[in-house]
Amino acid sequence: MTTMQFSTKIFSQADINSPKQLKASLLALLAHPSDCLVLAYTKADVDALRGSKAKTGLLTELDRILGGSVTHANLVGDLETQQASVCSLRAEKSWATAGVKAKRVLLACLGDINLAEARSLNAFSKIARSALKHLSGGSIQNAVWFIPSFALGHRAAFIAEEVRLTIQYAGDQAYRFGVRQPAMKFKAKDKADTFNHLIFAGNDACAKELKAAVADGIAMVEGMNLAKDLGNLPPNICTPTYLGKAAQGLSKKTALKVEVMGRK
Repeated sequence: MTTMQFSTKIFSQADINSPKQLKASLLALLAHPSDCLVLAYTKADVDALRGSKAKTGLLTELDRILGGSVTHANLVGDLETQQASVCSLRAEKSWATAGVKAKRVLLACLGDINLAEARSLNAFSKIARSALKHLSGGSIQNAVWFIPSFALGHRAAFIAEEVRLTIQYAGDQAYRFGVRQPAMKFKAKDKADTFNHLIFAGNDACAKELKAAVADGIAMVEGMNLAKDLGNLPPNICTPTYLGKAAQGLSKKTALKVEVMGRK
């Protein structure tokens, strides 16, 4: 039984790195119906929002579209520049006027991307875990994760690795043995997480590697879930014969060739 779904959504021209396309890109992302749109921002974006000069940048443009929601979050102290901090914006009446169909926007901070340590996969891991934790356990059922925004501080080659890591963390967070194996009366029944669908959004530039990375990540999570299921089963159920049948079951779902060895 799957406890988390993963899929992709391609917004062909969504490019937040291009000042000319920033507004149109954000409007396209916000117009997609979802419980939450996840975007990453940098310390520089916050500095630009707070600056007295002509304001530009991701947060500034987002603030214009959302009718001042980002500025309000900044004024009340919810918008931070510390890496892995998150800020949640909830839909207001003005959002609908702008054509926004996302119920929330979750902003995740990349920190100061001028620092080498802020551009590492270790840094991304911390940021992804923080954002995923915020998505879990509440009324959010699905979220659109715009992966190019998380790649602002490093080379695009990291995107596939970031997607696989995010899926791994999301799958681990969503795993509930009692949900996957409800017949196991000896285990307290776990309640499934309400957050059960993560949609990775990208653009034409990363579409191919994004789709491949999501497929890889799904396979990895399925393997993790099977290993956890087998590890949680009692020894009188998870016998060598049971393990052999589980392996044979894998061969029916995949192109794997399985041979179960018996005693000689």
